[in-house]
Amino acid sequence: MEDYLEIGYWVPDRRLTYEQLRDEEEKTTIKLRPTLDLDSRTRRYNPLADKLDKLRGICKTEAQKNSNL
Repeated sequence: MEDYLEIGYWVPDRRLTYEQLRDEEEKTTIKLRPTLDLDSRTRRYNPLADKLDKLRGICKTEAQKNSNL
């Protein structure tokens, strides 16, 4: 994971309102299309969202089964 994880940050050149910041976040999401993004506001930009939901469901079920061991 360390080989592929990339973290960054952005500092705006002026103070933004909450709405402006959300607009910037949406623009960034549209441009980068982060694979793991399932946020309700931006998931429509993730073509893998439905598959990811299913896979997370499988993981949740497995974790629940294994927690009773």
